[in-house]
Amino acid sequence: MSLSYFRRKAFTPKSLPGLQLWLAADHASLVREAGMAAQFTIANSEYLSHSGNASLRGQTGTGGWWRAGWIYLDSVAAMTIQSCLGTNVGYRLAVTATPALILEAGNGSATSTATHGTTLSTATWYFFYAYYDGTNIGISLNDGADVTATLSTYSPGTTAWNMGSLVTPGTYFGGRMQVNFGGDG
Repeated sequence: MSLSYFRRKAFTPKSLPGLQLWLAADHASLVREAGMAAQFTIANSEYLSHSGNASLRGQTGTGGWWRAGWIYLDSVAAMTIQSCLGTNVGYRLAVTATPALILEAGNGSATSTATHGTTLSTATWYFFYAYYDGTNIGISLNDGADVTATLSTYSPGTTAWNMGSLVTPGTYFGGRMQVNFGGDG
């Protein structure tokens, strides 16, 4: 399931106003809008946490979910973009120390990991698309090829959903995020 498929099939202007604007944005136009991005500073332990909305944790079973958005790294380090990962439940979208983009997700008894091969750089905007389609977890970067890992069923757990940190605060994000969104199905 590529981002092109996602653009054609998953949305209508009525279902998510303004989506086409952000999916069509190139890096230059996004940088002009960078003042609207949320800035996260590792040294300040900054993150956003939300415990009241179960849909942010993804749909139980094989129904599927997706997450997408723009990230900009201020430094190269292991850091979390989004997380609601518990012990073998939930998911975590993160940057490794390599630095590469990863998606981890659990089914209640094990965790699968999809690791994107692109080495990320600082001072560059990246568009990510992460998903669970009922059979696999997958990630795409800048509308490139999907990288997947098998996950037969998904268990969201009950942890809070965090942007910019692990569920138990730590591995903070250092950079900017803009237009992070997602849904079930």
